[in-house]
Amino acid sequence: MVSTLRATPGIKVLDTPAVEAQRWHFQLAREAGKDPRIRKAVSLAIDRNTIIKELLLGYARPVVSPIPPGSSATPTSARSRTTRTRRARSSSRRATRPSRSTSSS
Repeated sequence: MVSTLRATPGIKVLDTPAVEAQRWHFQLAREAGKDPRIRKAVSLAIDRNTIIKELLLGYARPVVSPIPPGSSATPTSARSRTTRTRRARSSSRRATRPSRSTSSS
């Protein structure tokens, strides 16, 4: 739609920064949502760059925090896709392993 508007004579498309966040929420009442390791694995597995490129047509930036970009409290950089995928798999594996009992019989 943006490209169509840009190509329309007499229409000027303005590209201005704005703070907007789109979120996915976990249902914490469900079993999978209760485990922070599962929530972390899902968060790490989300390919934010593809969502921005394909769904938002490049009109967004990935964020790793609810704090707006540019704030002094914003994390300095997002992790790479490869690192995020590796951490997601690791977190998911830890969450699905049966816990070890520390008591002796």
